[in-house]
Amino acid sequence: MRNLACFVAFAALASVASAQPERSNVRSEMEAVFAKMDSAIAKQDMKTFFGMFVPGYYMVDKNGKNMTHAEFRANIEGMLKSTVSVKSKTRVYNVQLMDTEVVVWMQQEMSWVQKVNGANQTGRSTTRWAESLVRRDGAWKFKSSQELFTDEPWTFKTTNN
Repeated sequence: MRNLACFVAFAALASVASAQPERSNVRSEMEAVFAKMDSAIAKQDMKTFFGMFVPGYYMVDKNGKNMTHAEFRANIEGMLKSTVSVKSKTRVYNVQLMDTEVVVWMQQEMSWVQKVNGANQTGRSTTRWAESLVRRDGAWKFKSSQELFTDEPWTFKTTNN
């Protein structure tokens, strides 16, 4: 039921995003948040990275599977045990301020080198997300993430399209 509620909420926000102009100051703040996240990932600075999330954070993948903050953290920490290097490049496509919450539609390109059976293997992925952030302790923090399909066109106009 939570997955359906998340999907409906993000669909509603997407329709609002197509009708409202962005606020440039909020876009700049969000681009800075994602630059900080990309930097923390490249440095494998998990203290900074996990400090960017509220304790009740959750993620829903494109198949509707829900992952709690604890599961998300365990998954990331498990992957990093065999990771030699990792890079993330995030591109912000649309930003909407909704009262005290910001929804950001973004695309993340990741590349990494992992040790598998003693040999280095490289990997790449591109994912799209609708990220919900809230202000906590004077900083924007991730509240929830909804993975989006990468082959569907954005439903809004941006300067990045």
